[in-house]
Amino acid sequence: MPDLRQARKKIKTALGIMLGVDLVAAVILFSPLVGSTDSRRQELNQLWSELRVKTRQVEPLKNLPQKVVLANQQITDFYKRRFPAQYSQILTEFGKLAVADGVTIEQAHYKPREVGPAHLQPVEMEADLAGNYVSLARFINALERDETFFIINSVTLGGEQQGPVKLQMKLETYLTSLASSNPAPVAVTRPAAQHRGAGPSKKGRSPVENLDPTLQLQVLATTEQIKYAGSGRNIFVSQPDPVIPQPGAPGQTDTTAKVYVPPQPPPPPPIPLKFFGFANQPGEARKIFLSKGEDVFIAGEGDIVDRRYKVVHISPNSVEIQDVVSSGPPQHIPLTQG
Repeated sequence: MPDLRQARKKIKTALGIMLGVDLVAAVILFSPLVGSTDSRRQELNQLWSELRVKTRQVEPLKNLPQKVVLANQQITDFYKRRFPAQYSQILTEFGKLAVADGVTIEQAHYKPREVGPAHLQPVEMEADLAGNYVSLARFINALERDETFFIINSVTLGGEQQGPVKLQMKLETYLTSLASSNPAPVAVTRPAAQHRGAGPSKKGRSPVENLDPTLQLQVLATTEQIKYAGSGRNIFVSQPDPVIPQPGAPGQTDTTAKVYVPPQPPPPPPIPLKFFGFANQPGEARKIFLSKGEDVFIAGEGDIVDRRYKVVHISPNSVEIQDVVSSGPPQHIPLTQG
């Protein structure tokens, strides 16, 4: 009996524990802190939305080291393409645009300023230009669209009433840090021998090209290495005059120029007609039979056969026919016997 009582006690204890667990589960299920199924579903959807937003926000950070390298390369290419490294490149590009639009650069000045942010050095330019209204307008548009970075600050028309239109322009551009550290202001003036509107020189270069104030040390070193060897003649010692050889025969004068004779034009192609008889009645104007392949024609003087062959003259033994399409001379076609 003691064992049965102990077993009943254990069973009652287990039932009490299970009942307590059920009560706790029921409280959790219906508790307002946990919420219903719909509220939990809404919360899950909201979490998914936040996850997608965060994913989109961190998307640009993927492959960040490679993107930084690419961005640096693009920045370098932009600087090389838009900002020149030497003053001569500025004047060369400015002159090329002027020549392309038919504008004359009478004079051009530029003055560098202190290096600013991003290692860019501003350069102020002043230019006196001449040309017609159309060419000057095209030149201004070309400056604004050019790959080199030009900023037009002011444009002033000259006071002359006749001749080409005068224009005074102030603009600004930039140099990269590769330019000379201590540049000097340079003034470029058009040569006096060049006429207005003459455009480029004989060599096809603008008057402001190849003007670089940078000191070229390599060129100076090359000229210093040149040694004068001389010809061996001492200019301080008298020497006999050189012997001039006598000509062995009289000089040949200009020969008679050959008269150019133009080549004769090729003969016209033969007319593919055959004259094989007469077709006129007694007392009527002469008419003849002509054939071309299997086609037969009857024509008199002045008639046109096959829409291109005109009968010029009919004689007893031949006929003169002219090709009116090729405009050649009349051709004699004999009478075909048999």
